[in-house]
Amino acid sequence: MVQELTDIQLERSGSTYKACCPFHNEKTASFFVTPSKNIYKCFGCQEGGDAADLLMKLKGLTFYEALEEIAKVGRIAVKYAEGKDYEKIKEAARKKKELAESQRIVLEKALELYQKKQRKTKTFAGRTYDKETLEAFKVIWPVPGNPLAENLKKISLKEDTARSIGLVCSVPNVSEGGSADTFSGRFLFPIFDPSGKPVALAGRAKGDEKPKYLNTKSTELFDKSQTLYGFNIARKEINATDTVYIVEGYTDVMTCWQYGLKNVVATCGTSLTEGHLNLLHRYGVKTVVLFRDGDKAGINAMKNDVSLVVAKGFTCKVLLCHEGKDPDEMARELGEKGLRGFRQAEQDGIIWRTMLEYDKNDPAKQTAAMMVAAELLSFIKNEGQRDIYKKMICRSEYLGNISKLLDREIQRFDQKAKPKKKKDIDTEENVQGMQYGIFVKDNAYYRWSSDGQHTAITNFIIIPAYLVKDRESSCRIITIKNIYGHATTISVPTDVFGTMQR
Repeated sequence: MVQELTDIQLERSGSTYKACCPFHNEKTASFFVTPSKNIYKCFGCQEGGDAADLLMKLKGLTFYEALEEIAKVGRIAVKYAEGKDYEKIKEAARKKKELAESQRIVLEKALELYQKKQRKTKTFAGRTYDKETLEAFKVIWPVPGNPLAENLKKISLKEDTARSIGLVCSVPNVSEGGSADTFSGRFLFPIFDPSGKPVALAGRAKGDEKPKYLNTKSTELFDKSQTLYGFNIARKEINATDTVYIVEGYTDVMTCWQYGLKNVVATCGTSLTEGHLNLLHRYGVKTVVLFRDGDKAGINAMKNDVSLVVAKGFTCKVLLCHEGKDPDEMARELGEKGLRGFRQAEQDGIIWRTMLEYDKNDPAKQTAAMMVAAELLSFIKNEGQRDIYKKMICRSEYLGNISKLLDREIQRFDQKAKPKKKKDIDTEENVQGMQYGIFVKDNAYYRWSSDGQHTAITNFIIIPAYLVKDRESSCRIITIKNIYGHATTISVPTDVFGTMQR
């Protein structure tokens, strides 16, 4: 089916088929298709997925378009489930795809324009880089004025698209139509997806202007919570080592790369997220080394990052900059050979994070360190690996012999992490349902159904409290309690309560 749907020429290799990868240049085939599992995998660039994924990536199809193309080849009639307007969903997907394509065209032309207009100097953002680094990262020197805003029509670009990306903005009395270039006079860092296509732009102020950094807006092309700067360049080394170094800034990436640390990336002006780690998972990364700035903010960021990295199943290490230094400064001071040696100082992330809390003279801090260790170890699902860490942490140079206490706390975290099973309706609720047609659950009345598809019909319940009588009349005191636990008590005449007549 792959050959019918694409131009990939496959050769049989045992129970699989192989070919040169369509996603990167190579001479030896590392792209494999496994028909029995309906999957493909490139062991060179780590691209992989099923037939729909392949068509979406190769041909730029939406998910629904890919499914329908596969169905045609297999002579399968496509039937969509009732209850949803799939034509509207498909149309929305098609429009999103078209919008992404138009945004990419605008971004590519803007970059091309800025590259022509830039005025190169000996340094970039106050730093010296060699020709190889500048060409690899395709950075652009500051371009004065508003060449993009002034030339949108000339280069056949829609202003509303340029605005939606954040390349131009409204400024009174500037340029035709009151528009200006958002990144005017800034050092520019193009941001690319893993395949090397531009998705966004970051700009660094030339002087003391605020903000220091600007990014283009979130678009169909760009979500900074799922994008890593420099990943397209670092991919080759990441694939070779199964390891990635994560730094904070764009210049950190460029400088470390120039001085020999090739598998380095940065988050795009945001904290490390699950989206970033999911991207690394897809490309086969096993070890994440956190290489943050050597200040209080950098240490605090690493504290949070360790938990996130370990929870996602990676081996976590930390590389600590000297106090007050960042990776850019460290690389320049140490040079390529020195940086290589400095990397030998990497520490295990779990041990580092645990001991950050520890003080042998403070019982409260000892307890805090144990709780940090317990939570981190609860993320490790491999029992063998967890036991190794427990033995390490319980050494005398770390927390000492606290194995029983540590086990107890790990079990508590394990218990918290277990998914809560939905409780079946108990016998009393079934009795209520079958007898009255309704039952009470979680402070709401439910309409009972023999097939288990019960429906909530209120968001509150009524609880009788007292019957108050006197010679002339009587009333009932009742409590009304809603699903959020809020309650109020009211008085209702008995005859109204009994008959519900107006």
